[in-house]
Amino acid sequence: MCHKSLYILRILKFVYKLSIDDTDVPWVPSVKYLGFTLDKGLTWKDHMIALRNKTRQAMSRLFPLIGRKSVMNLRTKLRLIQAVARSQLTYGCAVWGYAAKTHVKRLATTENKLIRAAANAPWFIKNIDLQRDLQWEPFKDYVRRISEATFRRAEHHPNEELRNLVAYDPDYEAGRRRHIHGRPKFQLREAEQ
Repeated sequence: MCHKSLYILRILKFVYKLSIDDTDVPWVPSVKYLGFTLDKGLTWKDHMIALRNKTRQAMSRLFPLIGRKSVMNLRTKLRLIQAVARSQLTYGCAVWGYAAKTHVKRLATTENKLIRAAANAPWFIKNIDLQRDLQWEPFKDYVRRISEATFRRAEHHPNEELRNLVAYDPDYEAGRRRHIHGRPKFQLREAEQ
């Protein structure tokens, strides 16, 4: 049996007490669910930090293969980065793609460091030039492309509930909302501007 009771503090903060089978469930600032770290305000900061740390840990094991002193072919190094790092960094990007630019930039910086190490690029080469020369899609563009494909598939999915989740117009809702970064499809709207 699940009981929920409500307490009001002096500062008008609502504190819910949740108990399942007479066992109190403690409130925590963030929780991990299906690989996502969800925080209280859905800012995705904790999730981005966890993704970055997980990718760094995985790539540190592979660094002898992609590092500056490795004799491996550059294309093979880039494929390894794409298979391991990019797949980890972009997991669920259709959901968190509307997060603050600073959080997304942390992930892009992690990827750029790996690419620079693989290409043995000197410090004065810009990331944009390096990505163009290596024909590497920039992180933000990749996230946007994956998100667009995910929303497109969801719009034509046989499940009606899933179709309803993505059936909203970001341009229309932006005029009505004070905070325009409230839903995942807003990242697509940002790309068009």
